[in-house]
Amino acid sequence: MKCKKCNHEMQRRTDVKDIFYYYCSNCGNEVGKQEISEVVDKLEKEVKDVKN
Repeated sequence: MKCKKCNHEMQRRTDVKDIFYYYCSNCGNEVGKQEISEVVDKLEKEVKDVKN
């Protein structure tokens, strides 16, 4: 995956919660981390609602 800011090849990384995101070592741009964590939060809320 190429960085949108500098067109450098991005590296796939994982954070502490095993959520992957893409990181550009050239300019420090991160892609995907925020969106994925928001989806996980929504799914956790839906699971809690179903359990109740």
